[in-house]
Amino acid sequence: MNPGFKNLKNHQAFMQFAGTANFFYATSCDFGVHLIFKGRNYLFVSFMDYELAKERFSGKIIRVKKKSEVFEWLRKKGVKEIVLPYETSYGRAKEIEKLGFRVSFFTNPFSKKREIKTAKELKAIKESCNAVLKTFKYALRILQKGKSCAELKQKLEKYLYTHGYVCEELIVSSGKLSAIPHASGRGKIKEHVVIDIFPYSKRTRYHSDFTRTVLLEKNTELEEMLLACIEAKNRGIAKIRHGVKASSIYHEICDVLEEKGFDTLRRGSGEGFIHAAGHGVGLEIHEAPSLSEDSKEIIKKGMVITVEPGLYYKHIGGVRVEDTVLVRRNGAEVLTRFKDFLRKY
Repeated sequence: MNPGFKNLKNHQAFMQFAGTANFFYATSCDFGVHLIFKGRNYLFVSFMDYELAKERFSGKIIRVKKKSEVFEWLRKKGVKEIVLPYETSYGRAKEIEKLGFRVSFFTNPFSKKREIKTAKELKAIKESCNAVLKTFKYALRILQKGKSCAELKQKLEKYLYTHGYVCEELIVSSGKLSAIPHASGRGKIKEHVVIDIFPYSKRTRYHSDFTRTVLLEKNTELEEMLLACIEAKNRGIAKIRHGVKASSIYHEICDVLEEKGFDTLRRGSGEGFIHAAGHGVGLEIHEAPSLSEDSKEIIKKGMVITVEPGLYYKHIGGVRVEDTVLVRRNGAEVLTRFKDFLRKY
């Protein structure tokens, strides 16, 4: 029996559709309809996709000419109710109801299962982390003050793509625009630049996430902001181990930044440290757990998470440092190990 599906009754079937990370995790495919019924895994696919499904899916594969045959099969099996994950669209749920089935929703159990990475997943994430570090080293070689942020962004995205990775909206942000945490590729590279690289592998689909801020001219205020973020990141990472609260990492980072006189969202400020301290990484770039102020989640061995303090002020811009780390029982392994304080002047 699949974990999380033990409460399904004989007249119920769990159904999910292609296009989500949970579907890919469960099937290793990006096509078809996935069912769990009476403890068995089924994948309904077109005749065109059947051979590929045989290579990837370990359950029972059933070929269909059209999707209506899936529901005919369910009727013959005595299914009265279809259980859908919450990520299913309302429109699709209504279509299923019109076919005569009751519909209910629950949290997709594959979401929880994905939090703890298998050895195969860790290998894929580490490969993505290595690709990030190679890309950032390339960025440092070609980085020039006065050049366009968009031009550097495009070169880095192209470099990743030619090495088998895709990064949509990679961040290269400079000047006062860098006070917007997700501002990407606008204006000229000025006295500093924030480079945030978060690709996924075209082959494995697994992500990594990494940010560094590079100082390009002497600026005491920016330097103090960056050094504070570096200390906060490293203290946050030092706190990570199996069993700690995800929120405790957020509060550790806030403690460091507030001790140094910077503002935080925890204190109600709209500037300074204004986002979560990190998030899970895997088939999605943002997945559980969330290292936020009110997170109820517990950090567990085998999770892969980011730690990413930043400071953002409209009058000068923003800085951020970020690493992807693997949670061990008694600590954390940094998967994107690289020098923290970077300057080119």
